[in-house]
Amino acid sequence: MDVVQNTVQVILNLSDSSTISQIELYLDDSILIISNSHPWNLNLETIVYSDNSEHKIYCRLLRSSGFSEFSDTISVIVNNDKVKPARINDLTVLRSTYSSIVLEWSATGDDSLDGVANHYVVKYNKDPITEGNWNDISTSLTVTQDYLPYDLVSLEIFELDFESRYYFALKAYDENNNVTFLSNSVVRETDEIPPILDLGVVHSSDSYPKITWTSPGSETNLGYPYKYEIRYHAVPINENNWNQSIEYPNEINPKQAGSLESIEVTDNLNIESCYFGIKSIDKSGNYGPISNTAYIKSGILFYSSQVIDVKGFVADVCAGDLNNDGLMDIATADEISSRISIIMNNGNSNLYKSLGLYSGDRPEEIIAVHMNDDNYLDLVVANYGSVPSTPRDYIAVFINNGNATFQRFLYNADDTPNKISGADFDNDGDTDLAVTSSYKDSILIFTNNGSGELNPFVAYNVGDFPIGISTSDFDYDGDIDIVVANWESGGISYLKNNGNATFITHQLIDTNERPKSICSNDFNLDGYIDIAFTNHWSDNISVYLNNGSGDFVSKTDYSTENLPSCIKAADINNDYIIDLIVGNEGSNSISVYLGTGSGDFQESDFYSTTGSPRQLSIADIDSDGDKDIITTYYEMQSIELLTNTLIEN
Repeated sequence: MDVVQNTVQVILNLSDSSTISQIELYLDDSILIISNSHPWNLNLETIVYSDNSEHKIYCRLLRSSGFSEFSDTISVIVNNDKVKPARINDLTVLRSTYSSIVLEWSATGDDSLDGVANHYVVKYNKDPITEGNWNDISTSLTVTQDYLPYDLVSLEIFELDFESRYYFALKAYDENNNVTFLSNSVVRETDEIPPILDLGVVHSSDSYPKITWTSPGSETNLGYPYKYEIRYHAVPINENNWNQSIEYPNEINPKQAGSLESIEVTDNLNIESCYFGIKSIDKSGNYGPISNTAYIKSGILFYSSQVIDVKGFVADVCAGDLNNDGLMDIATADEISSRISIIMNNGNSNLYKSLGLYSGDRPEEIIAVHMNDDNYLDLVVANYGSVPSTPRDYIAVFINNGNATFQRFLYNADDTPNKISGADFDNDGDTDLAVTSSYKDSILIFTNNGSGELNPFVAYNVGDFPIGISTSDFDYDGDIDIVVANWESGGISYLKNNGNATFITHQLIDTNERPKSICSNDFNLDGYIDIAFTNHWSDNISVYLNNGSGDFVSKTDYSTENLPSCIKAADINNDYIIDLIVGNEGSNSISVYLGTGSGDFQESDFYSTTGSPRQLSIADIDSDGDKDIITTYYEMQSIELLTNTLIEN
C-alpha cells in the first residue's frame, strides 16, 4: 500500500486472480469500493481523510464459490499536507574561480514561509535548467542544514570545468516531499586563469616604489603564467577602462604559483597619483581577470584596494578574529537586506563571505565585543527600524558558537537605536553597552548579567539627535565615561560615570557645526584621553585635549575634504603615536592625519575611494603588522579594503 499526499493506493497480491469476479474494499467497517475489473489497484480519494486520523482498511473477494473471509486489517494515516515551501527567487552567484562557484539564496519555509524547509536540492548543468528537464539532470547537491526563513544560505560547488558556462537552479522540499516550483536560474562562467588578489605597493625612503603580488599559476593553480601585463591610470582600473590605461613595460619571467612577484616603478609616470592593475596571460594568449587595484601616491602610506560585494546597502562594518585563527575577519550591517554578513579571512588577503544572518529591520551599527566569558568575539547590532511588522528598535546580540556561527538574542531599545559602544561600565568584569536613541535624544545603558544577557536599559537625556558615541576613562578615576555627538542641537555631551553604571550628564562642548562622528584616544602622550570629532557642515575636524580632570580646554581644527562623515583614531604608521582617519562623504575620499605626539597632526594625505564613505573600521586584515582600512559606502552593496603597505624606515 502506498500513500501519496492525500491518496491511498492499495495493491493486492492475489493467487489465481482469474477466478475473482469482484473485490470489495472496506474503510472503517463501511464498504467503499466495489471493483469488477483488472488490474486490482484501488485508489481511495481523500475526501474522507481531512482530519489526519487513523483509518482501518480491509477487503474480501468474490469467487464462483462465494465470498472469501475478510482480509487482515491495515491501519493508515493519510497526511493531508498540501502546502509547498515558498518559491526561491533570489538565487545569486557570489563568486567564481577557475574550478568552483559559490551560490547564495534566502531560505524559505516548510509551509510557504512558515517553519523550516526540510532540504534544498541544487542542480547545475551546462545547458539551461527548466521544469521540463529538472528530473533528467543528475549533477546535484543537497543542503540539509536547517535555516530560518530569510536566512542566507550559501553553497560552494567544486570540481567544475574551468573556462565553462554553468546554469544553476534549486528547489526546496518539506518533510512530506512537497516541493517548490523551480527557482530563478543563474548562469556563470568559471574563470580561465585564477585572479591576482593581493596586488600591493611597497615604499621606503631610499628606494623606488615596488609593485608586489603572488603568482597565481595557470588554470588549476599549478605551474606558472606565461607572462604579465601591467597597466596604470589616473583613476581606478577596471575591465571597462583597461584598454585605455597605459601599459607599464616589464620583462618579468613568471615564477611558480604561490611565489612572490615584484617590479620597481622607476619610470616617470607623469601622473601625481596613479592606480596599477595586472593581468596574467597563459601560453595560448588567454588573459586572466583583472587584479585588485594598487594605489601609488606621494607620501609614506600606500594602499591597494579590494572591493568585496555584500548583499544590501552596507551601513557599518567592524573587524575581529571571529574564529580564533589569528586572522582578522569582517562583519557588516546591511541596511536594506536587514541582515549582517560575515566575511572570513583565509590569510593572504583572501576574504570570502561565509554567511548572512537576519538581524532585524534596518541594522545601522555593528560592533565586535566579548559578551560572555567563552573567549570568542560576539557581535552586537543596532536595528534602527522603519517597518512595524519586523524586529525594529531592538539591539540584536549574536553570541558566537565558537566557529563564527551565531545565535541571535533581541533586546528592546526604546526608539531608533543608532550607535553602540561596548565597555565595562559597572566594573564587574564583563561588557556592558551604551546605545544612542536618536529620536528620543537619549543614551541607553544596558548592563550585562555576566553570561551575555542584557538587563533592561536605563536612559539618560543628552542633546538633540545623538549620532556619535565614544567611551573611555576621561576623568582618570578608574570608571568608563561616555562622550556623545549631538547632530541636531550641536555640541558634545559628557556622561560621567559614578562607578556603578549610573551617570551624571552635562554639555561638554558647544558647537553649531553638526558634529557627526566622535573618537577618543591619547593624542599627546600625557596619559589622558583626548577627543576628536567631525564637523559635517564645516568641512573640518576638531581636536580637544584633556587637562586630566575630564575638561577639554585646548581646541585645534583641521580642514578636511567635503562633508566629513566618520572618524577613527589608530596608529596607522607604526610610530606608537595615534593618528586620525576620516571618511569624506562629499568627495569620495579618506583623509589620514599623522599625529606628532604633542597633540598636533600633520596636514592630511587624501586617498580616493570608489564611493562615498559612510563608516570605517581599522584593523590589520593582511597580518603584516600595520593597520588597514575597511570602508562602507552610501547606497553601495560593497565594502572596500584599503591595504596599508607601509614599510617602516
